[in-house]
Amino acid sequence: MVYTGLRLGLFRAVEEDIKNKQNRTMTLTEKTAYSMGAGLIGSGIANPLDMALIRFQADTTLPPAERRNYKNVFDALSKMNKELKFFGMWRGSIPTIARAMAMNSCILVAYN
Repeated sequence: MVYTGLRLGLFRAVEEDIKNKQNRTMTLTEKTAYSMGAGLIGSGIANPLDMALIRFQADTTLPPAERRNYKNVFDALSKMNKELKFFGMWRGSIPTIARAMAMNSCILVAYN
């Protein structure tokens, strides 16, 4: 919800701003650039939530002694912050952000 809301919301906000203030539609280059930027921002902000989701899913596959037993997303984020520190929650985000930028540009430009 966070990632998709950000990427779609940012792209639509820029699109509407250009449409209303400049009274024109975006060019293909602008659509590509703004959709990639929206993917970068959305994925960058949402990466800790993606990491929490993956940890939730993987937790049941761990031996009982190694399980983290998260209660909810806030508990997961809190434990991750203690374990990894704040910036550690963005570990592995570069490939995720690159994927989001590529996916966003293909989907939003083609759809738009």
